[in-house]
Amino acid sequence: MEYVLTQQRGTIFEIILNRPDKRNALTVQMLQAVAQACATAERTPGVRAIVLRGEGKGFCAGADLASMGGMPEALGDDWRGQGYTATRMWQENIHRLQLSPLPTLALVHGYTLSGGLELALGCDLRIAAEDTLLGLEEAQLGIIADAGGTTRLTTLIGPSRAKELLFTGRRIDAITAERWGLVNQVVAPRGPIGRR
Repeated sequence: MEYVLTQQRGTIFEIILNRPDKRNALTVQMLQAVAQACATAERTPGVRAIVLRGEGKGFCAGADLASMGGMPEALGDDWRGQGYTATRMWQENIHRLQLSPLPTLALVHGYTLSGGLELALGCDLRIAAEDTLLGLEEAQLGIIADAGGTTRLTTLIGPSRAKELLFTGRRIDAITAERWGLVNQVVAPRGPIGRR
């Protein structure tokens, strides 16, 4: 099963997280596939925008903790001693969205948490379904949102609100996220933008 799918719909190139049974929990391999799909979109004639979305009941619940985010496969058994390298792998692949010359749009719904929110923050714009819950929950695990969440979040919503989310690991709803400037627009769960 492919965990990241792509399809072109007219001038839109969709990148789809496809692990609905795991709430699209991320591995570094999935992020690498997203980055590769981004490059493919840029080479595809006629494409004018990239849309990132998730299959199933949520956009992305964060890193796949059961598989340690795929780090043992990527870096070997001593991956825990390679914290800098591991963090850079996550950051670089998410940053690839931000570097794209094409506009990037994340369509989020359901759980959009931790690494999932960091991935959405890598896009230029975010549109959230009314049922979306957003948060950076790393603080609850005693770690930090180190895949770009701290910097991008602060840029979008300011240091005070960013610290509130980062320090508490609190979840916010889509309406609050729009009011704070974290998402650009809130739409009905199965509205006219995108398919789930």
